[in-house]
Order: sequence, then C-alpha cells, then structure tokens
Amino acid sequence: MGLLQPEMALPHILIVDERVHALRSLSGALRAAHPEWNVSAVDSPVRAVALIEREPVDVVITEAVFDEMRGARFVAWLAERDPDLPCLILTERPDLAPRRSVSPNVQRVLLKPAQMDVLEACVARALRARQTARQAPIERVEPRPIVSAVAWSTPLFAVDRAIRSGR
Repeated sequence: MGLLQPEMALPHILIVDERVHALRSLSGALRAAHPEWNVSAVDSPVRAVALIEREPVDVVITEAVFDEMRGARFVAWLAERDPDLPCLILTERPDLAPRRSVSPNVQRVLLKPAQMDVLEACVARALRARQTARQAPIERVEPRPIVSAVAWSTPLFAVDRAIRSGR
C-alpha cells in the first residue's frame, strides 16, 4: 500500500469588480485559459473580505473604485491581513494614485480593458511571488554579545570587529 499524497490545492485567484458583466467576462476568460487556477469572482469588497476570511487566496485582482468602499481601503486591508498577498488593480481611471502610494502588496496597476495576455502574465508573476514568499525561510536573529562600556568609546567599526573576533 502506497503513501497517500496530500492534494495540492489549485492557486486561488480572486476577482473583485462591481460591474457584473466585466466580472463574468474576466473570470470566464481566466477559467477557460487556465484550468489550473481556481478563479473566484465577487462583486464587492465586502463579499471579498467574507470570502478571504473563509478560504485562502493567492492573488487578488480588484477594481480601484467601488460605491461602498474605496479600492485603496480594501487593498490596505488586504496588506494588513496578509502583507505577502499580491494584488493587481484594474481601473478605468489613469489619474488614480500610482502603485507605490497605494499599498506595498500592489504589484501592478492595469488600465481597463487590459490585454488578456498581459493580465495572465501579471497573475503568473504574482503567483510565483506568492509561492516564493511562502517558501522563504524565517530569518533567525542570533543575539549579539554584550559590549562593555569601555568599547563604546572606540569607533563602531572597531567594536564590530572585536565582536566578530570574539574579544
């Protein structure tokens, strides 16, 4: 009898957009092109929050402007909940804040209608970033030896050299 291997979950892509037609079109296109992805679609940030609290998500594709909540507020919530969760913003408004000022987890801001091959490449890149973040080793910081008060009168590079040499 062989060992049972745990099932590998499909990467979970969540699309958030109030416009149901755009939501159905985009989610359908991604599902058809990438059956190896689990694509979910919701029409509001509130529903997205509920889904994310129930199930793990690997990449979020979201609109930047919603009636009930600003997209930036939603993306900030995502970053606070999971700083390694990559987000892609799709918007019709090029005047919105640049990516860097939105949130650190926003990997790309794309103008609608986004070319499907560009969006697919962005999702694939975001999935690789997510996988890398999950596999990154946790850095263990070793405590440094206590430096005597006499050492503080010497330049810092000398203190560092003394610590490394064990003096």
